[in-house]
Amino acid sequence: MPEIYSVPLQKMVEDNGYTYIHCPQEAARLSISSREVNRPGLILAGFPEHFDPTRVQFLGYTEMDYIDSRRDDVRTARLEDFL
Repeated sequence: MPEIYSVPLQKMVEDNGYTYIHCPQEAARLSISSREVNRPGLILAGFPEHFDPTRVQFLGYTEMDYIDSRRDDVRTARLEDFL
């Protein structure tokens, strides 16, 4: 029988000191059910093919620096596409 994985999003955030950029609802009401994560650098660069929306999305220093280096209109468009 396959192992069932689930952890409350709120616990994951609190235990690891993460910060939200976007959360579609209260973190206490959401559960993470995939051990896989995604670093969405290609999505932010405008290449959304093969995007897996079931994974938790982590934006690290590299992704944040990339977004910060874009013009306002490009930054807005990329983040709207991503979110």
